[in-house]
Amino acid sequence: MSLSFAHKRERVIAVADIASDSAGACIALVRDDAPASIICAERSSLTYDEKSPEQAITSILSLLEDASAKVMRIYSKLPNADKRPISSVHAIIHTPLVTSQTERADTSFKTEELITHNVIGNLARTALTGQKDLDKARLFEAGVASIELNGYRTGRPVGRRAHNVSVAALISQCEPELRAKIVDTLRKGFGVQNPVLHSDTRAILLGTHANSIRTNIHFTIDVSGYSTNCVVIHKDAAAEHLVVPEGVRTILKRIAGKGLAEEKLSLMKMVSRDSCTTTACEELNATLARVEPELVKIFGEAFSKLISERRMPNDLVLIVAPDFAPWMSNFFSRIDFGQFTVTARQFSVHALTPEAMRDSVSGNLGPKVDAWLSLGTALASADEKST
Repeated sequence: MSLSFAHKRERVIAVADIASDSAGACIALVRDDAPASIICAERSSLTYDEKSPEQAITSILSLLEDASAKVMRIYSKLPNADKRPISSVHAIIHTPLVTSQTERADTSFKTEELITHNVIGNLARTALTGQKDLDKARLFEAGVASIELNGYRTGRPVGRRAHNVSVAALISQCEPELRAKIVDTLRKGFGVQNPVLHSDTRAILLGTHANSIRTNIHFTIDVSGYSTNCVVIHKDAAAEHLVVPEGVRTILKRIAGKGLAEEKLSLMKMVSRDSCTTTACEELNATLARVEPELVKIFGEAFSKLISERRMPNDLVLIVAPDFAPWMSNFFSRIDFGQFTVTARQFSVHALTPEAMRDSVSGNLGPKVDAWLSLGTALASADEKST
């Protein structure tokens, strides 16, 4: 693949995705007048041997170093005499490595008042200082997620008039030592001094807005290795947010029992392709039927905590490894969680894929480009274009 730089405002950036069981990296071309284009991508994952989430975290930096080195080697070998250096690095850090929370602040006027930078700034500061038990040493991301004037979201509030203003701020925290090690690994891997770090929740907010299946109010379930990030999105802000300590690897462990997780994963891949007809596949289906009630109980208890203020939307955006996507899509759409939804009906499930985000991220969407590298690229591209 050769590179073509035909536009004046184009930059080559690196995007890293750091989860609890894997690390991915890609190189992308960002244009002001077109979707970002992924040039090459790699991901390194933990093996399926016995590891606790705490033990797995210590291996993440090695995975990040490995994925970064692989993608840089690929980029360096691409045929282009004018290949540009990496201008910036953006990294998405996932739950449970980070924690995120949305805080709101609002004010009302007796009459329609002119909205100024000071009005927005004061509300943003109020929202950012409204989080209880905020540890400033762990704080790495704090910013406005959405602004509403008279109940309507707007991206350009300054200069307009309103009698009610509401600001939602996203606050994310990460252990300082881990954050410093991630930054150091990114600097060494890509040769850029000041990597920009983002939380997975911020990427979810922007990324699900950028894909074609998004609705104004929806529920996002991001299933990673050891946990599931559940975010109720209301008018582009994380209205409710909860982390379930259950993920792909813990689910696979339930399915495998004392057997080998790799063998069950291979069968899961066959199930996803509708090509699983052997006796072992029949046994797998029986095991899945046994595991399902356990998962229904776990997620049902979590969902009950998310409806303290209002019921959940019916539209569910699922982000999960491709091998698990067919089964988990079927699980969340087939199981009756109607007691938690606005309409008292089952979820309408949409699995997020790179193809669903082609309006904001295009290019080399091969098997090594997953939904999270696409989400990270979409967020990084938006940040680059705003500077």
